Amino acid sequence: MIANFAPLKSDHELWNGYRIPNMRVIKTNLSYDGKETIRIVYDTGVDTSVLWRETSGGNKIAFPMNEVGEFLVFKSRKHVVEVHIQTEVCSKGVCACGIIFRNGNEIYINNICNGVSRQGFIYIGNHEDGILDEEYNFDKYASVNNYYQALWNNKYWIPGITPEQHEIHESHTISLQNGVVISITRNFDTNSLELLIESKPYVESFDELDGIVSCRYKLFRHRDGSYAADYRGYINSWRVPTNESLRNPTNHMNFGVNETVYQCHCPQGTDTALADVMLRAYARNYYYYYYPNYETEHVLGAAMCSLQMPCLEQTNGQTWPYNTFVTAVIVSNVSIEHNNTHLMCLFNPVEGKKHRVQWYFDETIVLNHTINANSTVLSPVDIVPMSGSECNLDKEIRCSVTVFEANGVNQSGPSSFSEPVYLMRDEMRQSMVSNVCVINNTCYFEYDHDPLDQRYVCYPALDPFSWKRNLTLHRVPGDYCIPGEIQCESVPGVAFCKSKTKQCTCADTFEETNGACSQIGCTMAEQNDTCSSISFAICNDNVCSCASYAELNATHGKCDIKRIGSNCTSEVDCKHITGAACDYQKTNTCVCDRQFKFSNGKCAPKAPGDLCTPGGDDCDNIQGDAICSPKTKQCSCYDTWQVVGGKCQTISCTFSDPSPCKLISNGECRNGTCTCSIAAVLNTTTGECKSRGIGDTCYVDEACTFVKNAKCDSERNMCVCDDTRKLDGNACVPKEPGDACEPGSKNCQDISGEVFCDAVTEKCSCASTHTASNCACVQKRCTDDHGCGGIAHAKCLNNACTCSVTSELDITNGLCKSKGLGSFCLTDSECGLVTGAICDIAKPRVCVCGDKYEMNDAECILKQPGILYLNRVDIFVAQYIEHDEHFAIFRCDYSIDYGFFYQVKWYLHGEEIYSTDILDSPKASEASVLKDVELYNINATVFQFDSKLRCQVSAYNESGTFKLKTVESNEFVPMTISSTSITFSRGQSASFTVNLYVPFGCGTKSRDCQLQYLLHDPSDPYDCMDSTIAVLHGDTCGGRIEGSTKTDMETFALPKYETTITILAKNNNNYNLKRDFELKLRTFSDDNLKNLWQGFTITIEVHVTDDHLIQHSPCYSHVDPHMGTFDGRWYENQNSGEFILVRHKKYPIEVDMITQPCSNWGPIPTCACAVNVRAGGDIFTINHCSGHLTKYLSNKDQALKVYRESSSEYKIILPTGMSVNIYLMTWG
Repeated sequence: MIANFAPLKSDHELWNGYRIPNMRVIKTNLSYDGKETIRIVYDTGVDTSVLWRETSGGNKIAFPMNEVGEFLVFKSRKHVVEVHIQTEVCSKGVCACGIIFRNGNEIYINNICNGVSRQGFIYIGNHEDGILDEEYNFDKYASVNNYYQALWNNKYWIPGITPEQHEIHESHTISLQNGVVISITRNFDTNSLELLIESKPYVESFDELDGIVSCRYKLFRHRDGSYAADYRGYINSWRVPTNESLRNPTNHMNFGVNETVYQCHCPQGTDTALADVMLRAYARNYYYYYYPNYETEHVLGAAMCSLQMPCLEQTNGQTWPYNTFVTAVIVSNVSIEHNNTHLMCLFNPVEGKKHRVQWYFDETIVLNHTINANSTVLSPVDIVPMSGSECNLDKEIRCSVTVFEANGVNQSGPSSFSEPVYLMRDEMRQSMVSNVCVINNTCYFEYDHDPLDQRYVCYPALDPFSWKRNLTLHRVPGDYCIPGEIQCESVPGVAFCKSKTKQCTCADTFEETNGACSQIGCTMAEQNDTCSSISFAICNDNVCSCASYAELNATHGKCDIKRIGSNCTSEVDCKHITGAACDYQKTNTCVCDRQFKFSNGKCAPKAPGDLCTPGGDDCDNIQGDAICSPKTKQCSCYDTWQVVGGKCQTISCTFSDPSPCKLISNGECRNGTCTCSIAAVLNTTTGECKSRGIGDTCYVDEACTFVKNAKCDSERNMCVCDDTRKLDGNACVPKEPGDACEPGSKNCQDISGEVFCDAVTEKCSCASTHTASNCACVQKRCTDDHGCGGIAHAKCLNNACTCSVTSELDITNGLCKSKGLGSFCLTDSECGLVTGAICDIAKPRVCVCGDKYEMNDAECILKQPGILYLNRVDIFVAQYIEHDEHFAIFRCDYSIDYGFFYQVKWYLHGEEIYSTDILDSPKASEASVLKDVELYNINATVFQFDSKLRCQVSAYNESGTFKLKTVESNEFVPMTISSTSITFSRGQSASFTVNLYVPFGCGTKSRDCQLQYLLHDPSDPYDCMDSTIAVLHGDTCGGRIEGSTKTDMETFALPKYETTITILAKNNNNYNLKRDFELKLRTFSDDNLKNLWQGFTITIEVHVTDDHLIQHSPCYSHVDPHMGTFDGRWYENQNSGEFILVRHKKYPIEVDMITQPCSNWGPIPTCACAVNVRAGGDIFTINHCSGHLTKYLSNKDQALKVYRESSSEYKIILPTGMSVNIYLMTWG
């Protein structure tokens, strides 16, 4: 039972409207559910009220209540409970007209005596409420309802009752404190009351009560404690005098009440208490067609009502009186048990007493046992001494036990009788006297012949009450037989023993002809008249026979539909059996197909855990994604799915709690479900998420991270080795000297030593000062300069060939070339080949013109002394690595002239943020440079989208006291975005571009160096049902850039990283859509952990327009099939074949359906029997055209999300947000 709670109403507004969750209430039954009942009703057969007592074993005793007055029905000795009944003379005999009961300190009356109706409480004691609560269930209803009006013209069959008098029947049910339940019914036909009393042995039984209910078979206990064997005077002995009547106000008083109630408690275990319950219902789909459905009833709590935790409630008052007569000595629990050889009378002996057991056939004593008996038996020989003797098998059998004093002479109390048994009831006859017939009150043994006609024999199994024709004689239709035996096989033709008549009967396709069974004749023209009346029969070769899909059952002579194990010759024979096929190559029987298993006589779809053959399609019919495990040879769900109710179901997770996916090797939480991580791919053979290898499909580089040094080839969409590696097996290993490369690329940069890509040979080659050795380029060994083989600008230093200090390696040809302006340096001497050049003390240290020179076409030209050349200022960015940390530097670049002082100021959006001191020319160069971290610490907002940075240089005279000139740079924007407000139609896409002008990189130890752009809606949970935005980019986060490598360092090249991001607005289920919302774009890197790279953020406004027509108009196909388009057009499609319902113009998304004739009537009408949905590399199908298939045919991209809404409805969400709803109908 489910308890539903209404919203709370209280004086405290905090709780107003709060609704307690649904709760399951569980009532427990004790192990003994037997009950005894007593009815007091008016019997029209004897024209008076009659008391019926029915024991827990189902046996009854009855006697008339023809006394007039008030009588005690029962009175409890333990509880303050008593019930009185009042009778009066009615039109015929005596009728019950009043019921009065006391339940604790409340007295209630229901009285119609003398034609006056009185009903209600006549006394309400202390601590009682006098309210008709759950203890008093009063129900009034009409005897018949309008449904029967068409069957009976006078539906109000009670004389004098008119249609306006609705309450023509009353029923009162009362639960008393001693556990006894009484029901009071008013019978308007006899104008009397009827009383039903129910008691269970584990509360107070009737034998423990005083009153007329304390009667048993031949055991009537009178009010004075005496016993009688019949009911004469019994009712009158329980007459209630006026001074004891509950109607007498002097008896309306309080008694001390001790009432035990029980507490509700939590169920032990929650498997059944909190389990969901599936309720069958019928739902209506979009087109108002009803189809079977299931609804789930959820509960969040449960309470159990049992008898485990008692509580005692006490009320003070007078002591409850009851009869105190001496109880007679009577044995208890007298019963008869039987086995295959005898009956046994069992009872509980009274200690110190002797007992006599007697056996009765009806009222006749047939067997006496000694006074010392503790248990006695009655064997079949006592009942049937010999064949042909008088038979008592059809009589009621009881045993009685009488208690005697120890002397064995004086009787201690009345006899106590058992419940009766009947030997001729099948269960006892078949076990004890299965070899006896009872014919004309005479017993005969099995196979005895009729003394009057020897052709007839006693066959108890066939009929234990009459003679039957000898079964050994030749049978003809109509002869008796024993069901399950072979007597009817002697009948010519095909006959069987009919279980109902126990006669030989011709099979359905045969008819009786001259004592034989012959096949019924027919012609093809008349087969509908002759054979159609026979189930599953057809006319074949001019006789009626079972159809090919049926077989003749010799046990009951009918054509039965073939089942598993039936003979077959073709697939047609077994086609009607769901999941079956004909094994005509081996056993020629109907067997379960590969995708099914034999269970309970049927072919049930295989479920996870069932045996299968690896590599086959045994598990394809399991809902969800399942495979046949090569290890266990059992159907198993993919690792990213779980078994739920014999099916495979996705594992739910959330971004805040991805723990359900942690047990899946290579698994992760994405879009609200567990799936293979981006660097893994589903192995459809094993069901595991295997690490992607070289050659596996990919769309982003992250998909290939399980192969070290691999990337995703965007043109071929497959994992390949990155540019600096080559393939060796399934591993990407470093390139070696001599491996292929692309001139001008970085293919060779990871080869140890000085290496370059030769433009002529297009191979990785060692520099002129190096030679190939052990997959690396090592310096050539030498003792002097001649040992370097005349390499230009080469020297022998420390016994190794190297470029001279004034030269550097040219990475385009591997030769040593003279250092020039911009070349890396540590000392001024390294720049000596360029007149006027020095090594800049500001990092990165490169050769620059000294302050007395200015650069002109890679040369340093001597300036004229005393002239200020400050004409232009630029912001210049560069990068370098120091102590394995990447730095981006910002240089305020200008001409520094000897003899002048300079001051540099930095501005952000026109506001000054930093200023240097006024410094002389030798110190000015270093002061004009700021590292990225220094600039971030000065003002973190420098590193934001569209921030505007300027630098300003002021020149002072030779003493630094007078400002001569000020020049300002143009604006420098570290990162730009093409647009921060985007408008487009739903379902369409829009793009924007992000440009980064600050060099990004990582330390030399970082193998993968990336800066990611994260684009998201802060209010969006990002699961497939509710997401409002999809990012269409190779990286689903929004985009990324690769960090600088070592060959990019130490240069003055101005970097520019450009990334384009495309977004698509989605339908987030039921068009609960956002139209105007904001997206957040930010940067993130887990390789370079500087705060500045985590801090770029910007808000993008999105405005989505909707086409109202598309939003509210579906495209559909249903039944036979009726078609409807998005723009509201409809038409019929009575063609068989495969048809495209929807195909996206831009993306690989398509919905198809397959139609075929609905029945064997002809080519039309046609019905849709399959739907296929495709998105990218995913294909999901529901196909009932030939067999039953519901599964992913491919799930490479995991772009389709399939939800089973009910037993007959599926919802599929496409990546664009469009939903496909599929209803499975049992017709049409």
